[in-house]
Amino acid sequence: MYEEDLKADISSVVDFINIKSLPEMISVFLHDNGCKKYSNLRKFYSGMLDSFGEDIKNSYLNRILKYLSSDKPSDIALIDGINNGVYDKELLDFTNKLVKEINKIENYESLYELLNKKINFVFFSSDDEFIAVKDYHNNKDYVSFVFNLFKHSFRTYQKSLPAIMGRSLYTQSRTMYSGLSGHIRFLNASSSIGNDDATLELYSILFYKDHDTAVRIITRSKDNEAVLWSVAFNLENNFLNEETVQIVKNRFNYIYNMKDEFIDKITVTDKAKKTLNEESLLFAYRMYYYCYNEYHFTKSGNSLGKLLIFGAVSYDNDKEKSIALGKDFLKKEIKLGNINAITNLAVFLYDNPSDKDYDYKKIKKWFEISASFGDMEGNYYYGRMLYDEGKYDRSFKYLLYASERKCPEAMELLGEYYELKDDVDNAIKYYKMAIMNKYYDAAYKVALLYFNLKNIQTESCEVLEEMGIDYLKKYYNLFSDCVKQKAELLIEKKF
Repeated sequence: MYEEDLKADISSVVDFINIKSLPEMISVFLHDNGCKKYSNLRKFYSGMLDSFGEDIKNSYLNRILKYLSSDKPSDIALIDGINNGVYDKELLDFTNKLVKEINKIENYESLYELLNKKINFVFFSSDDEFIAVKDYHNNKDYVSFVFNLFKHSFRTYQKSLPAIMGRSLYTQSRTMYSGLSGHIRFLNASSSIGNDDATLELYSILFYKDHDTAVRIITRSKDNEAVLWSVAFNLENNFLNEETVQIVKNRFNYIYNMKDEFIDKITVTDKAKKTLNEESLLFAYRMYYYCYNEYHFTKSGNSLGKLLIFGAVSYDNDKEKSIALGKDFLKKEIKLGNINAITNLAVFLYDNPSDKDYDYKKIKKWFEISASFGDMEGNYYYGRMLYDEGKYDRSFKYLLYASERKCPEAMELLGEYYELKDDVDNAIKYYKMAIMNKYYDAAYKVALLYFNLKNIQTESCEVLEEMGIDYLKKYYNLFSDCVKQKAELLIEKKF
């Protein structure tokens, strides 16, 4: 459904005939057709104010140009004078000059057609005014047509600027139910005319629905730490199709072509090449590094460290150097309160008890902190540590939290928990959930459970044994090496 919402016409909530968008459409057309005069907003308004006189130009040019990006209305005496008809002669003089320049271009009528399509009656003060403008276009009286569009844009200068309308639309969207059609349409309208808050919120809604669409939308926004990190995250995880990756390369070519001594020593490991796209991962690392240095963004520092310590990338083809650098990145971000960095360093040390920084109590405390902030991995690992300590009931809520957020390892451990409680139905339920989420070793646990049930039930014992053997055979090739050996021995024993 969201595809329709993103394609919906926004001209009923956005008045494109405003003092920024109107001259922009004209100047872009002139620029694209090789006309240097009036080919950007400064040249456009400079040319307009030439007709008003040097003193007025010196007093108002920079003020008007600055106002074009404002999200708050302001009083501008010159524009108020135009609205009162004081400067009709001067504005008409400029309009004549502008139309002459436009009409020199072979396909000049396409511009007038574009402007005509952008007119919506809802923004005009009366039907007569709207009809008159349309008639000027239909009768090819382009001077009167453009002049009256200017008059309309100046009359609405305190409410129709893109930044003002964008803020208004975004504020309205915040009163709506998140993710529903109306909410997405208002966010998209606000984002389309440059509201970065709306763009980021729309990205976050679409991220789990369509990575490519979400990234294309976020590239509307000005470069900032949230934009760069989000795009890099999609590149890192190979979420994007080739077309979107090319759009990203073009949009951030200054990062893609960046030369840096540290980055030049980063390579993708053979381990990562098996599951990720080498070029996209390297590009992502560049973006994280740029974001880290340019904005000191803590999530970028975490990403740089995570990829190094878990062996996705290597620094100078040296594993020890890579791990040391990765840990340094994460330690810095931990001091800045980054929960992801706390989780990542704790996971690394939990899995590497021989590391010099290993400290069981500190790792457990880190996982507890991470879990308290809702981190899925933090909940799983803290629950696991409690479980391994025999604190089964205390571990339950953490494992359940992680399981509900699609952590298959937590699902598998909940299966064990319920098996300990002699709750066979729930044990099988969670083991099967883990399998469905691609944690295939849980199938071995299901098989063992069926075999154990066979030993304590006199009825259907042959059926239970067959079910257990079927699970071992079905998932054998998907087991980890350790579980595969156990399964092989069990199958041999049964036959």
